[in-house]
Amino acid sequence: MNKIAVFKGIGLHSGSLCICRVIQNNTPAPHPGIFFKLQDHPNAPLVPALHTSVTSTNYSTTLQCLKNPNASVSTVEHLLSAMYMCNIYDAIVEVEGPEIPILDGSSLEFIESFRNVGMIRPSNVSSVSNVSSVSNVSNVSNAAASNFPFLKVCQPINVRLENETTGWFLPHVNIATNTTNQTPRLTLSIDVDFTHRKLPRRIISASSTDFDFIDQVASARTFTFKEDYDALVKAGLVGGGSMDNAVLYENGAPLNTNGLRIEHEHAWHKMLDCVGDLMLAGYPIDGHYHAVKPGHTLNVAMVKELMSNETNYEICY
Repeated sequence: MNKIAVFKGIGLHSGSLCICRVIQNNTPAPHPGIFFKLQDHPNAPLVPALHTSVTSTNYSTTLQCLKNPNASVSTVEHLLSAMYMCNIYDAIVEVEGPEIPILDGSSLEFIESFRNVGMIRPSNVSSVSNVSSVSNVSNVSNAAASNFPFLKVCQPINVRLENETTGWFLPHVNIATNTTNQTPRLTLSIDVDFTHRKLPRRIISASSTDFDFIDQVASARTFTFKEDYDALVKAGLVGGGSMDNAVLYENGAPLNTNGLRIEHEHAWHKMLDCVGDLMLAGYPIDGHYHAVKPGHTLNVAMVKELMSNETNYEICY
């Protein structure tokens, strides 16, 4: 029987009630992968969680049905990040509403629910995450499932955007050339610079095989700045935003009563977004991702560039 995790809550940008049901496929599928099934539209079209479905990266990542431009779903990145951390690469996500519910602004509640319904798959690397100080998430493996193919980066890839925003994919140096039974390892390093908003510049790094990968990345909440908030409200971009699901900064300090969950939470949330957006390659990635001033636009551009030429990667089974 397929396992189901249900999430219900407000949408960060729309302010609408949003519901999604993640249905894990436990049997071989003719077209494996993650698909969003848009229940509010005629015939409930399926939208693959792929870079080819992306139509907007403005404040979130939006996927659209190529055959129906009116059918789309936004704010998919936190859910996809949680699915990566729980080794869920083959599922249908039924969606009611214009976006995925924001929940607490991080990926923790998604991961906790996946664990509670038994959706977390085993992997070649056994790692235990202990984030009990933030939530009841524990015993979550953070390496990709061994029974799903993965994508190995084969050569350096670089994309440069404006304002010194740039990204790199780099291959890992493998000791063994035989890829059989290897476990993919995604490593990330990001350079986050909000010094113009009085937050310190941070360069952070992590590996999907790190003991504390989920502790650091999954718990970090989305954020914005007090000086931007009124404009975002006027533009209708934070209809569901509150300090229950986001960190609000002013003069370099959080206004939230309980402060931050982890040090430099804003930087770790940027990494969370990276992990979710990189899922749009359609496979867990074995390689290193380095980003300077990362955002959804850069992340998606990097995935598109990676997948644009088959010499850039190898699909390993």
